[in-house]
Amino acid sequence: KHTVICSMFLFICNNSYCQNLIINGSFEDLDSTRHRTTLFEVAYPWLGQSVDLYSNTNSKYKSAQFPYFCQPVDGNNIAGFILYYEHDIEGMVGKFSQHLNSTHTYKLSFYYIPQKKGYSKICFAEFMDSRGNEPYSVNKHMYCERIFPKNTRMWHFFEMTFSPDGNENYLFIYHSRDDYFKGFMYFYFDDFKLIDITEPEI
Repeated sequence: KHTVICSMFLFICNNSYCQNLIINGSFEDLDSTRHRTTLFEVAYPWLGQSVDLYSNTNSKYKSAQFPYFCQPVDGNNIAGFILYYEHDIEGMVGKFSQHLNSTHTYKLSFYYIPQKKGYSKICFAEFMDSRGNEPYSVNKHMYCERIFPKNTRMWHFFEMTFSPDGNENYLFIYHSRDDYFKGFMYFYFDDFKLIDITEPEI
């Protein structure tokens, strides 16, 4: 009896349930052949034109020095990006290992550090634009949430549960110019996880 129950649990966890659907969620898998326009692209399949990669172990992949107030939550690498007021939008894009199902429920979690008070937006989308750096959805609402940090220069844990519109393939975290004060700010990120928490049919 116990063997059957354990086998069923392992089967469920090996079929998208219990698995992290965000590929390379902690930026640990680095591939130098992916370095085209920005060093951040070595953390494939993540994209971001103005995103910095911070590495504790490999100076070859380090695009910036670690901030003194943060170290990785998981592994050796983190990512961070800045918004200048004169820029329209800046952010980073992660990819799912499979598209989201509108009949399922998911839990997204990650850690972040804001350099200054402000907020970022989280969106889930179906496609990438022709430039390859901004996702969008066609004829559908692009599900979005906002991150409001309480304190700066320390890790915060973010978690949300949601049911998507369906067929989303990308996670997009970004700042836009109209979101807050003039000037600039950095956000740092680590340990992204997206888990399908739908109750399986047995």
